[in-house]
Amino acid sequence: METTSKKYLDQIRKELNEFDWAAATITCTNLIEEIFSTEITYEIDDFFQIMKQLRRKRRFALMVRLGDALSITSRTNFSIRNLYAQSLIEQGYFTSGISVLEKLELEMNSNGKNSTQEYFETQGILGRAYKQLFIRTGYSKSETAVKFLEKSIEYYIQVYKNDSKIHTWHGINAVALLAMAERHKILSISSLGDYEVLAKEILSNIEEKENKSTADAWHFATASECCLALKDYDEALKWLAGYSSQEDCDAFELASTLRQFEEVWELSMDEKSGQILMPLLRAELLRRSGGEFEMDPEDIRKELSLAKKVTSQYENLVEEDTGYSHSKSKLEKVFGEDSFRTYKWYMQGAARCLAVARIGLDSSRGEGTGFLVKGNSLHESLGEELFLLTNSHVISDDPLEKALSPKEAIVIFEVLNPNLEFKLSEIVWSSPSTELDASLVRFSVQDNQKLVELTKNIEWYPLTDTLPLGEDQKVYIIGHPRGGTLQLSFQDNHLLDHQDPLIHYRTPTDNGSSGSPIFNRTWMLLGLHHAGSDEMQCLNGKEGNYSANEGIYIQAIIAALSKKLDPKTD
Repeated sequence: METTSKKYLDQIRKELNEFDWAAATITCTNLIEEIFSTEITYEIDDFFQIMKQLRRKRRFALMVRLGDALSITSRTNFSIRNLYAQSLIEQGYFTSGISVLEKLELEMNSNGKNSTQEYFETQGILGRAYKQLFIRTGYSKSETAVKFLEKSIEYYIQVYKNDSKIHTWHGINAVALLAMAERHKILSISSLGDYEVLAKEILSNIEEKENKSTADAWHFATASECCLALKDYDEALKWLAGYSSQEDCDAFELASTLRQFEEVWELSMDEKSGQILMPLLRAELLRRSGGEFEMDPEDIRKELSLAKKVTSQYENLVEEDTGYSHSKSKLEKVFGEDSFRTYKWYMQGAARCLAVARIGLDSSRGEGTGFLVKGNSLHESLGEELFLLTNSHVISDDPLEKALSPKEAIVIFEVLNPNLEFKLSEIVWSSPSTELDASLVRFSVQDNQKLVELTKNIEWYPLTDTLPLGEDQKVYIIGHPRGGTLQLSFQDNHLLDHQDPLIHYRTPTDNGSSGSPIFNRTWMLLGLHHAGSDEMQCLNGKEGNYSANEGIYIQAIIAALSKKLDPKTD
């Protein structure tokens, strides 16, 4: 007979895999209420699995609530308490999280459990806590910051030395932090170990595992970091590609590696290490279900400007390995399944950012997103003129929309050129937010001429004339989250349903970007993002509501525009 806790586990797993955060929150809330109000006997391992599922989708706030309920009602074990502490740390509650871990460490020491996997996990999370505290100081050299760094390294090294064959994850974190200390000239840390010697040792252990076919995804990621420490970036790329080809490498793993590369290794597009590793890592992350990340427009510009150079580096790598020049045919074999094709697919998406606009009252803050379209792609009478397409709740002449008027809006293309501001003149066509929620807006004559020159080398969005088939399809959104000026967000969205003119999808984050372009999996323009709700009405006659984002099909916009612009016939 299935236990109550098992039913909750199955339900929460399903909701998380569908990115239905609202439903998962309700289910967790019901479980927590039941934990407090009943004397039901639960399977503790089911709670552990629920906590792991929540961690995998980075639902740390729910982990904190559930972990707190389990702790206060004495329904925990060492593993659950470790996860509870980790969720506190991820939420920024360092004092509480460290307190839970230190108490746990003391208990396991006194109970003779200090050689168990749970004990080493506790020490690893303590290492992570102090690592994050050091990063929060801005890599400061203050006495407090250095103490954080020392503690983190000591925890990681202690676990690694207990069994260097097994605890490679702890070892590579020590390597990364020792290398960071050297970069920031924190000299007192050097006495804790030689990171290059440590990296060689860890890499040798993993190569042995790979030869025996016992290496998992984390081993590949760790080996890539070892090569990074040894400044062998070509080998780092090979291990990274091997990592991304592992069956157990999903968006959670790749996002964790991306954070490690950005925060600890401080990779950037200004150096070869970042140029060769970061685009492939981002590409593989976005390809995964639930993959997402945010990028500074400057980094996107650098990626685009370096695309030919990076491709050449990949091809040269293959020539070195194969000994002959037919590099493209061998590249995928060297980098793992589909890696080079994935990189090219991702760069096509990066190029789509060039036409994405931030719309606001001034240059300091955005009210929404929009994007450039060539007039004749929507209606032949509009010719070669460039227009801005956005939501009518972002730009409108209708006072009921409470939107910006065309005359007061400032438009900035932060990837194309962040230093230029563009003005609008009039709305050519608009549909209210209660219908298609779209406005097609003309630029001033002077600014349209500037845009024509500025965009002469970009590829205009091809328009799809078919809606995605099947719920396993993905759609992609590029926009300015929360109207921000500094970052563009790439999101892989889970398609829920569609019924012309509406498309429903669920994003891995809660951030909305009104007026963003929606693309299909081949980066063709599918629609215009306009709304999100936890109570969205289901489509196609299905009863009920669900948590979803909603977009407007581009062909529905074209059809409505044509009704206005086509000559009327009797």
